[in-house]
Amino acid sequence: MIGQQLFAQAGAPSVGTRTELATDIRDARLLDVSPDGKRLCLCSSRRPLSSAVFVSPGNRAYRSEPGEASLHVVDIESGSTVYSKQISGGIGTAGFFSGGKRLYFETSFPGVTTYRQIILDLPTGVLTERSAVRNGNKNNYEYTALDDNALLGIEVSPNPYLIQSLLRVGSDDLHEIARVPYAPTDVRGPGNRDTSPVISSDRKKVAYGVSSSLVVRRTNNLELIWATPIEPGYFGIRRLSLTPDGSIVAVSVVDTTAYEHQRKYYISICDSEKRVQIARLPVNGSEGIGISPNGQILAVGKRIIEGRDIRLGIELCQVGSGKMIAQSEHDRIPPGRYQSLVASFDVDGVRFTSDGKYLITSGNNHVKLWNAHSLTN
Repeated sequence: MIGQQLFAQAGAPSVGTRTELATDIRDARLLDVSPDGKRLCLCSSRRPLSSAVFVSPGNRAYRSEPGEASLHVVDIESGSTVYSKQISGGIGTAGFFSGGKRLYFETSFPGVTTYRQIILDLPTGVLTERSAVRNGNKNNYEYTALDDNALLGIEVSPNPYLIQSLLRVGSDDLHEIARVPYAPTDVRGPGNRDTSPVISSDRKKVAYGVSSSLVVRRTNNLELIWATPIEPGYFGIRRLSLTPDGSIVAVSVVDTTAYEHQRKYYISICDSEKRVQIARLPVNGSEGIGISPNGQILAVGKRIIEGRDIRLGIELCQVGSGKMIAQSEHDRIPPGRYQSLVASFDVDGVRFTSDGKYLITSGNNHVKLWNAHSLTN
């Protein structure tokens, strides 16, 4: 059981420095970071919120006006554009394959059941597309990039929302390679306690929350590595983050999904191979968490109400002591029509690059890169 013992107690904040800003990107949101930590995949749009749909518990899917969104792949060090294309419809999920030379993403139009599954070959710029249909009365499938020949998928029943299965399929024709039940036991809680799968940068491990338990699997055959329940008395797992090889998993646990009403929470740091908890921090990580490649630093997203404004902040803590060592502000959202919707970090909007050089924050159609090398080393 994770969270049962307190290994690291968060002390009074002792802020040694403010994290140094390296890059500020407006009118964009982060879709993925290449496995080697060298490239960003971004969705650029000046009007990202024509509609907001909650596709799974706590995960917002932003859909752009038709013809308005653009897909960009950018080299982090040089800032040069590797690939750029205007995309018809809104861009949903997107991810690099393990080699970093191909990209999988999906596009759709609001209110239209047909969507496109696209594989982009970055060296040639060639797009391979196929159409798919989401049916409101049947189970549907959602995919993300894995290794160079496979996708990781989930089978989702819509009414009520419940993730039924985890799949490994071929990237070219979606032929099924492996399938396991999403929950490792027959006992299931409601679907709003489940999270989407989070994949390690090396694409070899996947972790997710299901029915108030943490589950870690290998991606090559979906073999179960570890399944362990969270502490009793909590709603469930809200956010997850993995080190590049998936050996360390950070898990945010809360008592309710409503951020303003959360009173009980903690972040558990676990060794997935040894199957033990190595630290427990009494910190609210509901807005987003990112574990550094060496497993020593935890970045935590914060949503702070200041007067009528909402501030998106970031705090960096030492895993061993729980002490805050740095903090920064990602963005400040003034009162407005969409304030309550945009004033949050994106899914996976707090994460380190796999080489530990940068911390990336993404939220409110705004991406920032912070120099983190001195902190993670």
